[in-house]
Amino acid sequence: MHGGTDVDGRPAGSQGGAVSGVEYWQLFPFRPPRVSARPHPASFPRRPPAHRLRSAKSPRLIRAAYDDAQGVTAAFNLNLLTRLNRELGGNFDLAYWHHYTDYDPIAGVVRSFLVSTCAQQVHLEALAQTIDFAAWEIIHTENSYKFTRPLISQLATEAGLEVQNFFTDEQAYFADVVLAPQA
Repeated sequence: MHGGTDVDGRPAGSQGGAVSGVEYWQLFPFRPPRVSARPHPASFPRRPPAHRLRSAKSPRLIRAAYDDAQGVTAAFNLNLLTRLNRELGGNFDLAYWHHYTDYDPIAGVVRSFLVSTCAQQVHLEALAQTIDFAAWEIIHTENSYKFTRPLISQLATEAGLEVQNFFTDEQAYFADVVLAPQA
């Protein structure tokens, strides 16, 4: 987790792919630090970078994957609280938290949350801090962005790169993209 505090003075953090309030170009891992200038080709690594990206697909399919009947995604999301208990000496009671997910097909993002089902206090020993949660208060745990092939190409071009190879699984759910500096 990354440190800091949010607007309420509570500990703020990100775990895994959790980001919020950003644009696509800020998420792309090979985006140059300065948007207005293309990087010099010598600044790129000798080996072309490869990136695994999640592909855009049917909104119903994406929604079902993140809100699966088997509870796999819920267990993964709730595991964040288990880790906070273990690593920060927390006392989250997982029985009082529910997984919730939302998909916005226009923005191409799945948002995952943990929802407190009752008013409760949680203590984090390592931070010497107690946090009050109201009933139905949420913890935003993840944003998972979905990319179309044209958007990947556009973002690469804007970063001074070009797509060398584009590999997908049989269903095109994931894409491995190999990029190189533009000639």
